[in-house]
Amino acid sequence: PDERTNTDALIDLADAALYRAKKNGRNQVVGRKPGESTELAAREARPPVKPGMIEAGGEASAAQALRVLMIEDSAMDAELILRELKRGLTAVEYERVDTADALNAALDRQDWDIVICDYHLPSFGALPALELVRQRPDYLPFIIVSGVIREETAVEAMKLGVDDYVLKSNLARLTAAVKRELETNNAR
Repeated sequence: PDERTNTDALIDLADAALYRAKKNGRNQVVGRKPGESTELAAREARPPVKPGMIEAGGEASAAQALRVLMIEDSAMDAELILRELKRGLTAVEYERVDTADALNAALDRQDWDIVICDYHLPSFGALPALELVRQRPDYLPFIIVSGVIREETAVEAMKLGVDDYVLKSNLARLTAAVKRELETNNAR
């Protein structure tokens, strides 16, 4: 127990340092650039991830990877979210987008299991993103992950169709929320 507590404390310190760095403008953009080719012809149709297919610490093939469409303007925040998902899920594939056009392109290009979206983006936001996602024929669970969101705003977003919200200060809750939404979606 002491070792786990020390690890959690170190992770909390690292998370706090990353948020301070972002706040002070020292974040770097890494990952796929908008418009970068992903070989559309190689896309494989895969069944949706079902709860229990991926267990923490187990082996998962690429066919079982959770496919996450992340709507997030900060590469650092995206990495924090991804790290938290990988703690509870063995395999995660993701793409990060931050505009309506990039979102539509990602939705056209591939099937996704879940959408994780920041509430505030410089030129876009969670509610317009939700509207675009809900225009698609297949239901995709939609979770808001935000640094600051008032409870009234979160409740209103959920009334409009958001499945859940998680504060960035409480990312430990994210994996459970994702698993629950996947389970609910598979029951539909």
